[in-house]
Amino acid sequence: MDHSGIPVGAVWTYHGSPPLRCDAAGVPLPELCIAVALRHRGADIGGMLLDALFADLAESHDTMCTNVHVRNPAKHIYERKGFRVVGQGNGPLGLALVKDLR
Repeated sequence: MDHSGIPVGAVWTYHGSPPLRCDAAGVPLPELCIAVALRHRGADIGGMLLDALFADLAESHDTMCTNVHVRNPAKHIYERKGFRVVGQGNGPLGLALVKDLR
């Protein structure tokens, strides 16, 4: 929240249908969704939200995933936070990324 109490970003996971990626046992991985208000981008709000999510999710999951457009600048943030490209994502320019949490 900013100084006036307005939310500046949010992060959550969901299980898509069909799943973007599954673990070795075939269990769907939680998929990342994140949003940061345009005027607050570049202030590492996204990085802080991701770190909090990773800590929370690591209690119950070994790995998570996300889909990102090949030209989305957020791809670099995901890679800096430990995600790695594992193949085709959603759509012709989508990339599937995974992150080990433990």
